[in-house]
Amino acid sequence: MNVGIQDIIVALITTGCLLYAGRNLLQFFRKGDKPRSGCGCGCSGCPKAAGAKKVCSTQGK
Repeated sequence: MNVGIQDIIVALITTGCLLYAGRNLLQFFRKGDKPRSGCGCGCSGCPKAAGAKKVCSTQGK
């Protein structure tokens, strides 16, 4: 059986892609339905963003 360098490279790239996709799918299904703030920048007064210095883009409108 003749296995060339191109076959090995294709196998490595394919394996890497499958591992990447599998890891992202696993993280997606483990994450579940966790509550999120409205705009994601803490302007709704969430305790996690209390010390954040980022200014929300929806403020001042």
